[in-house]
Amino acid sequence: MKTTTIIYVFLLLILASIHNLSGQNTADFSVFNHSLNIINPAFTGKNNKTQIATNYKKVWAGIENSIHSNIVCFSMPTQKGIGLGVSIINDRFYLYNQTNIAADISSKVKLDANHELLFGLKASVNFFGINLKNLNTFQSNDPLFMQNEQLISPNFSVGFALRNERYFVHAALLDVLKERKNTTSANTLNAMRVNFGAGIYHQLNPVLGLTNTALFRATKGAPLSIDITSMFSVNNKYDIGLTYRYNAALMTNFLIKTTDWLQLGYSYGIPTNEIAKYNNGTHEFFIRIYFNTKINNRFKWRLGCF
Repeated sequence: MKTTTIIYVFLLLILASIHNLSGQNTADFSVFNHSLNIINPAFTGKNNKTQIATNYKKVWAGIENSIHSNIVCFSMPTQKGIGLGVSIINDRFYLYNQTNIAADISSKVKLDANHELLFGLKASVNFFGINLKNLNTFQSNDPLFMQNEQLISPNFSVGFALRNERYFVHAALLDVLKERKNTTSANTLNAMRVNFGAGIYHQLNPVLGLTNTALFRATKGAPLSIDITSMFSVNNKYDIGLTYRYNAALMTNFLIKTTDWLQLGYSYGIPTNEIAKYNNGTHEFFIRIYFNTKINNRFKWRLGCF
């Protein structure tokens, strides 16, 4: 077996272990705040705009066949206060390929003039595959590597959120159903994941605003993941800030609204752990397109992350 193949297999095993511990599609995108329904279905369609957003992320730049992640997400409000959305998430790494397709629905209860309680449900199907036929092995026609591994599994997630025009708190239970993988390469059990987050907006002066958000992700048997993000909004057009992922990475984020209907973004991440020695960082690109939607809602929403 070639040295490069051994390295790829080793990295693949590490990634699979992380996958088994952390669950599916953890959405480790630094600009996740701009597509919150990915991590919590309660936010689907709740910015009162029909929109489509896409993210592309290349992890470990400089390493051949490193991780590539893509998200395409659509959401829309309705006149009855129901939010609808669909999303597709794809992760690729050497032999590994996973695609998650999900449909979201959300509702809300107005508590008073300044607060809303949001509820959401996500139904998803996960397609997981490992292309073992592309491995170069010592023994040709090894039966263990003669066929690809494939798995299709349904699941669902639930989410809740409380929001004011200046702040929000939310929690979500993701992949509630236990998933067992019975394959020649693995026989594992994925645990349900819990997300908890909050955000607050400060108007510093007439042209400058500041949004601070935090996201905590917990899975049984895995370390707690913590993201802290601060974003400055200038003239409601430019968003500039930093994301710190505890014991993992530091990311710079930049977004611009080029028109009333188009927003572009870029993020560059620098690992803060041992893997920083072996790659050139992480690149992420973001595009969001708004469509004209007339929804009567007096609820003002000022947070820059929506």
